[in-house]
Amino acid sequence: MNKTKPAVINYLVNPFRYIAGNKSLLIGFLSLIVLSIVAYFSNSYFSGAIGAQYGGAYQHNPYIVHVAQIFAGWLSLCFVMYAMAFVMSKSKIRFIDFAGTLAISKAPLLGFALFGFIPAVHLNVDFQNDYGTLNTLVENMMENITPAIPIIIISLVFPIWSIILMYNAYSTCSNLKGAKAGISFVAALVIVMIFSRFTDQWILLLIC
Repeated sequence: MNKTKPAVINYLVNPFRYIAGNKSLLIGFLSLIVLSIVAYFSNSYFSGAIGAQYGGAYQHNPYIVHVAQIFAGWLSLCFVMYAMAFVMSKSKIRFIDFAGTLAISKAPLLGFALFGFIPAVHLNVDFQNDYGTLNTLVENMMENITPAIPIIIISLVFPIWSIILMYNAYSTCSNLKGAKAGISFVAALVIVMIFSRFTDQWILLLIC
């Protein structure tokens, strides 16, 4: 029984030892579709490499925004991580492995999206409303934020888990280890985060 626990933990943090290629791409693609559907109904948003947030009670966007943000973030990760590995690794690498494993690394965000069904996590402030003074607006925001803080803190476990999976996906697919893997992964992540700021704006301009 003690041998089973490490095996389960290893599978949860690094399933890419067992899943790769076409199988990982299929599982990952389906998980992204499911994530986009749950995100739409729970008013949750996932942009870029690691972006995860809950929309306000007065903020609702069409489904296409959710699916576009999720897939744009995934594709950005795939191309940047693959390019970084191509430069840093001496091993033979395959784009399909990066695409599949990085898609699967987004799966834990489903847990974050499920917390979005709790009304308290959505800021109940209408910024188009006239609150009279800045203090009144701040007081109204604090009244809404305070009950949500414990829930939001717990829900952050899922983005952290997702980042761990991303690193293991990158390390496994690139065959990089140690400092070389860590530094190049962080560099690629930063590039995707910067690039996603532009893609998010383009998505909103084109769709909304």
